[in-house]
Amino acid sequence: MSQGVALLENLQNQRQEKRARYSTARHDDDGGQDVSTSPIYDAYLDSQGPDGIPKLTNFSPSKFTLLWAEVRNHIARLWNVGSGRKSNVSARDMLFIVLTSLKLCGTWDIVAAVFQQQTVTFEKRVMTYLDVLHPFLYRKFVEAAAEKWRMTRLASMNQRFVNFPHARYATDVTFQQTNIPSGSYAEKKLFFSGKHHLYGHKVEMSVLPNGLAIYCSAFAKGSVLDKAIFEGNVEFHRINLAKKGSDDVLVRGRTSALGSYTAVLVRWQDRNLALHEDGASQTYQSEQTSRTSSDETGYRYSRCLPAHAY
Repeated sequence: MSQGVALLENLQNQRQEKRARYSTARHDDDGGQDVSTSPIYDAYLDSQGPDGIPKLTNFSPSKFTLLWAEVRNHIARLWNVGSGRKSNVSARDMLFIVLTSLKLCGTWDIVAAVFQQQTVTFEKRVMTYLDVLHPFLYRKFVEAAAEKWRMTRLASMNQRFVNFPHARYATDVTFQQTNIPSGSYAEKKLFFSGKHHLYGHKVEMSVLPNGLAIYCSAFAKGSVLDKAIFEGNVEFHRINLAKKGSDDVLVRGRTSALGSYTAVLVRWQDRNLALHEDGASQTYQSEQTSRTSSDETGYRYSRCLPAHAY
């Protein structure tokens, strides 16, 4: 037994001798300073100050940090991974670049020059990053708001449209101007909006009374009518206007008179909607229930009920 103990002590002494060969001091290649994980963002923060970041991104440094904390794990899993050439720009810097591009990008070459990058490479990096970032942000901040802010919650917190308390959200089609597309006249005119007299894209947005967006459609060409865009997204409205749980009790503890659907404020004035339920096509009608002259938002107040209900 004494020989075994002596052997263990000898091994322990050998380990201690090996450890003594190496320094326990931290090795820093940069002279003791931490290497920044976002040199581009930090450089702008140092040169422009905290007030300079909102001018580029619409986010204060603190809000930018919060946003990065939300998306960093998602980005780490899906961006700049796999085989192939990797980007030499950090993920945090790319978030800063993308937010700057979304706010200021008139043409790619201008913003690319700001960050001292080649235009083609810059455009590819931004679009690749957006392809990864967009689905996560939409689920986190748009779809989650639709689930959280049901009609009952809006009513309990007194966050409703003043003139139309039965309406869950307001819907409108927005227009974003673009450059004149290349191609033949027949191709160009599809992007021309007769309403705005400009070339561009249209998207449908639905916004709650508290200002949170709960839906943004895919873009449509500028020539597409607002009404056609609304009808194309009617499945979303059918699902999100359907009452759940205690949604019937909305105003002053009384049951709503709008049947199985809550109301929606819409901008267009056509009175017919084409909805589809359980695979069968049904025609729904939009009933004007109040004068719009008293509504400061200018929206039509409508309720959707099956045609056979009239």
